[in-house]
Amino acid sequence: MRVPKRETLSFLRLVSIVVAILLTASGCSGRVPETSKEVAAIPRSSGEILLKWARVPDATEYEILRREGPSGPYQVLGRMERQSLSLLNTGLKSHTTYFFKLRACNRSGCSGFSQEVSAEAP
Repeated sequence: MRVPKRETLSFLRLVSIVVAILLTASGCSGRVPETSKEVAAIPRSSGEILLKWARVPDATEYEILRREGPSGPYQVLGRMERQSLSLLNTGLKSHTTYFFKLRACNRSGCSGFSQEVSAEAP
């Protein structure tokens, strides 16, 4: 049995609509999020630095990385849910400069890393 072209196109259109609805409901637009452009590291009380960032459209979580000093490897601090727009980093060595970067992620993948920011722990 041969399916007429018009019905095939209607079926494909229906499938594309269903896929779009499912992606939207799951929080995934099918696009990798943009790179976060607004990140700040703010010294707080002794041994604490507050990392803040702006919400990124299509992000479902943020991956946060930190390194101690101007060289050396970054370590993943963790992943924060999309509602989180800050992280209080505690237990840091006083008078030590820490460097941070983050990226926005969703089911399609992760953005590039944000610009590196730094702060000295009080």
